[in-house]
Formats: sequence, C-alpha cells, structure tokens
Amino acid sequence: MQPLPPGARRRAGREIVVRRVALVSKLSGPFDLGDIVMSNAVVRQVRLAYPEASIVLVARARELQRYRERFYAPHSWVDEFLECPSITETSWPAWGRFFLRLRHLRAQLCVTNVGSLPAWVPYLAGIPLRMGMPSQSRIQARLLTHPVAVAPRAGTVHWGDVAAAYLTALRGGGHVRVGDVVPYVRYIDEPVDFGGGDAREPRVVIHIGGARHWNRRWPRESFLDICVRLSRQFDATIVLVGGEEESAEIDWLSARLRRICPQVRLANLAGRTINQLLNAFSKSSLYLGNDSGIMHLAVAVGLPVVALFGPSDHGYLGPDAIDARHAMVTRDFGCARTGCKAGCAAAFDANSPDYPACMKAVDVARVWQLVAARLAGELPSVGNAQFARR
Repeated sequence: MQPLPPGARRRAGREIVVRRVALVSKLSGPFDLGDIVMSNAVVRQVRLAYPEASIVLVARARELQRYRERFYAPHSWVDEFLECPSITETSWPAWGRFFLRLRHLRAQLCVTNVGSLPAWVPYLAGIPLRMGMPSQSRIQARLLTHPVAVAPRAGTVHWGDVAAAYLTALRGGGHVRVGDVVPYVRYIDEPVDFGGGDAREPRVVIHIGGARHWNRRWPRESFLDICVRLSRQFDATIVLVGGEEESAEIDWLSARLRRICPQVRLANLAGRTINQLLNAFSKSSLYLGNDSGIMHLAVAVGLPVVALFGPSDHGYLGPDAIDARHAMVTRDFGCARTGCKAGCAAAFDANSPDYPACMKAVDVARVWQLVAARLAGELPSVGNAQFARR
C-alpha cells in the first residue's frame, strides 16, 4: 500500500484528485468541546494536505446544533456539514436518507473517526479513498484503502498517538506529532481587555471550573492559594476564565483574592466567546486549570499548560504527552478505569461545593512548583499564530 500523497493518487489507471473530503466525527457516546478540539488537529492536517478541497464534516445532529456556529464555523477548517444518524440508530429510512446524501457528496476521500462509520458505508457510497482505523473484521479492514496504524508505546495509548497516526497518513509518510500542527484552532485577531494598562506580564490564565455533570475540579481554596502566590511572588496578572454558568465561582475567587491581595492585577473574562479566549491565550504566559474543554483550547493554541487531573483518564488526555512545555498533576486514584471507591459525588453542586477525594489530594506545593518553574524559565513562544488567525 502506497502512502496517500497530498492532492492526488493514481488508482486503477486513473488519477484521483481530491476535491472534497468527508470527515466523519465520532457517532456514539459523548463528544463535547474537548473531544472536538483534539480532533481538530486532524482537520488542520486535512486542510494542509488538501488546501483547495472542500472539507465536509459528517456528524450527529446534537454535535452540529451545539458546535457548528460556536466552534466549527469560526475555529475549524470545515467548509460544509452533513448530518448523520447516531451509530445506534435503528431506523432504516434515516440511514437510507443519509446514505443517499453521502453518495450525492461525490467525495474522493473519506476519513473516519474511532467509533464512526464502518468502512463499507463510504465504500458503497462510491468514495474511492477511505482512511480510518481498521476494525477487527477482516472484510471491513480490507475496505480501507489507507488503514491508520497507531505506533506502539509503553503503557496506555494517548489521544495524541491516535491523532499522530492520522496526521502521518495524511502527510504521506514520516512521523508527524500533534505538536507539529500547533496551533490547530484558528481565530480572528481582536483586542483583549486585561484590565487596562496595569495588566502587565506575566499573565496567568486560571480556570477553576469544568462540566458540572462530572466533577473534575480542584478545590477553589487551592486555586486561591496559587493566585495569592502568583500575585505576591511574580506580580502576575491573573486572568480568570470560564463559562457564564461558572460566574458565581469566579466571582468568589475574585472577591477573596482582592481581599487578601488588594493590589492584585486581575482580569475577569468569564462568559467570553471562544474567539476572545483564544486571543487571551495567545497573549498569556501560562494556563492553570482542570481537565476541561477550555484546557484543550489552551493546548491547541500553544499556551503552556499545567493541568490538574483526578477522575478523568490522564493517561489518555494529559497534555504533557503533546509538548514538554505542558505539565500534568494527578494523584492517580485509578477512578477513571475502575470506578470511584471513595463515594464521591459524580456531579458538582455550586451551592455546597465539594470535590473528589483524588482532586483534594493534589498537593498545592507540587502545583506551585510547576507553575513557578515555568514562569521563571525560558518558554518557547506560542505557535504559528499567522496560520491560526484570519
């Protein structure tokens, strides 16, 4: 099997020019902002490999409703959208309508995700080039013209390993890392209000929140401790970020911090758009926060990250495997793989905040050591912003 070259490939005596790429999202289980940002590394490589092609995202209705205008249109390289049933959908008429629309696309290349379309669907839809992870079925695997092989490594497979396998296949050979395509989000350049002329460097972004349905948060008192040290020892500008639903928690941290450090340099960017966040990240020195979609945005734009992990799978999601500038802190209670044994509540209640035992166990001194070392050392600049901005 020859690697897939950018632009075209000869097959069965004819040249196939890739003018349209069907890029299939995950079609089962949750797929939220963090997952979408990680997958966007592959979207950028598709754009680099086929700069003139139209990229069509094939995704479930829920994903398109939530993220089409919020993320894909302004921050990805997707040109068109095609709604697809969930992989668990049992309605044959729904699948029949989708199949006809997929065939009508007349795409030359289909790139499938883990847990997305089986290879026979793009095959029967007449898409000549089909790239994806081989399934255990030999017939399915043979229908892929370009199977993607994940490089073996010790321990658990990281999401960056899976993405790197796709990046390498799209490049046509030579190992490509996720770090090679940073930034893998794009954004429009716009000014950021860090609190006036007093918002000097270093600027440290702090995100104390995360999805409420699954509590992955470090105690807010621990974040307060770090913010006090940042103000007193580095005279840092502290940039608080999060969604509108996290405003109460951010207000709590802001009020307590101002009470302890009246001269603190503080910028509250709660509720800002993704574009405003990306601009803030591009002008900051460091990010500290829990495992969340916002953390993955910081990694994608090239801002050095210190990420705090508890019940989520740090072996698969940790940013330290993407770039040595990033660090990950966890006490690794094993909850992500075996289920919680400490009786922690799954959801976060902002009215009576409590935190998982594994997050309470993350030591402030260790987190501060990593934060201080990164602020005191020489860090590479943020990635190729010229490509990411538009």
